Amino acid sequence: MRVLMVSYTSLLQRAYRKKCDELGRLPGVDLTVLAPPCWREWWSPGRGVEYEVGEKDESYRSVVLPIWFSGNGHVALFRRGISCLLREVRPDIIDLEREPWCWAAAQMLWSRNRQCPGARLVFHTSQSIRKWYPPPFRQIEKATYRGASAAMARSESAARVLRTRGFEGKIDVVPHGVDTEIFRPADGEPGAGGRVVGFVGALTGEKGVPVLLEALARMGEPARGLIVGDGPERERLEALAQDLKISSRVEFTGSVRHHRIPEALREMSVFVLPSVSSRGWVERFGRVLLEAMASGIPVVGSDSGEIPNVVGDGGIIVPEGDPDALASALRDILGNRERARDLGYRARRRVEKHYSWKHLAGRTLRIYREILEG
Repeated sequence: MRVLMVSYTSLLQRAYRKKCDELGRLPGVDLTVLAPPCWREWWSPGRGVEYEVGEKDESYRSVVLPIWFSGNGHVALFRRGISCLLREVRPDIIDLEREPWCWAAAQMLWSRNRQCPGARLVFHTSQSIRKWYPPPFRQIEKATYRGASAAMARSESAARVLRTRGFEGKIDVVPHGVDTEIFRPADGEPGAGGRVVGFVGALTGEKGVPVLLEALARMGEPARGLIVGDGPERERLEALAQDLKISSRVEFTGSVRHHRIPEALREMSVFVLPSVSSRGWVERFGRVLLEAMASGIPVVGSDSGEIPNVVGDGGIIVPEGDPDALASALRDILGNRERARDLGYRARRRVEKHYSWKHLAGRTLRIYREILEG
């Protein structure tokens, strides 16, 4: 079985290519992975995330091609080389890690139809809110629905939205995963350096970091805050920490390369993802939750979107936008070591059972086989 896996963002980083390692080792799989050389968000300084070449990618072949519109998930396209690659690989399966309405889907569908029309196309979706897309995105979506054999939805809610929008092909729920070897419990207690409440992610409005800062200010017993990441809201958040008189115990690290995230997580006693929904956005998954849970760290998440389903019994869920509830949950964890240990253990166990790349690679292969047999 020849498989071409195409990604614009996640596969740039080694930790996310563990799925490729596992999938490429499975019997009968000849895997080629296509990714751009970098991905730069509009607010990100420098070159952004660059493709991290591994020392040994023996189980699959990596191909890096340049793209237009890096950082814009709606319209990013590979500049050249797609047709040549398809003729060379002659894939049975094209696994496109993009939404069905984006320009990347149109490019891959058009190239597939010209170069290898027998290949089965699979796309991914995380969209858990039914939205209206203007031209040409709605037309691209309809064309992808007609030309794709299957879809992998990141959640049950995304699968329901996909069906209501008219996709009649095979749908399987395949969530994000995590490298349980890179992200693993540290020796000793999490956050051994002190009572550290941490956050990792983009500093954008929907991530709810103001709620976390408010909670830190309202806690009876002071805790330190560690905010890892950067984004357009950083200056406003630093000003809010000043206004709340907690700036002396809150550290903003700025952007951190992904291979250093495990080190940052080991400094945390508890991890928080306080996302806040809006009319057009809910938390579609929260992949960083898996990284914290795999590290054996107690997690607290808001009830926005998919967070409760990801966390399950491996953490505490609080109402979104409620700093008092968040402060209470943090006091519960930081003030009770046994409670913290139990949550960390359950978090790690849940990740190993449901979200390890080895487990998800096996599920993915079964889906490929079903598509080809069907």
